[in-house]
Amino acid sequence: MSELLIAISLVTVVFVRMMLFQFATLGAIYFPLVLAAFGFASLLYNRSRAYTRGRGRVRSLYAAERATQGVFFLLLAGVLAGGLYTVFVYLGFEPVYLMADLRPKHAWLLLFLAPMFMAIPGVVCLRLAIEIAAADFLGHRGPRELRRRIREGLGE
Repeated sequence: MSELLIAISLVTVVFVRMMLFQFATLGAIYFPLVLAAFGFASLLYNRSRAYTRGRGRVRSLYAAERATQGVFFLLLAGVLAGGLYTVFVYLGFEPVYLMADLRPKHAWLLLFLAPMFMAIPGVVCLRLAIEIAAADFLGHRGPRELRRRIREGLGE
């Protein structure tokens, strides 16, 4: 379910920015996310090497691998989106502020959604890596145990 929410929010933001031709703001948000994800993957890998052989090391290596896959998908989507942006600028596309200003040539702007759909698996891989790493910190607890701890923390 969370993957669907991530996909819907990502595609909605990209579609609105795409129609306004404001790709620079997307880059200002997107590339710091990629850098943070790369740093997270690197820390997970170093953490796994610090463990002795065993379950913790395997889980941390798996989380590092998933985070690296997520970074790869995000980087690939960013490079393809940057290339498409360059092509659109070269072809002379202009921003669309009102739906009445849409022309048939603006249908080509929908191509920009393809790289963003490639970014969704990257975000999902990063979310999975965070879940795996968080399980090591929280321990292996069931949903009832987590709910009980949250209620105790809230003072209910």
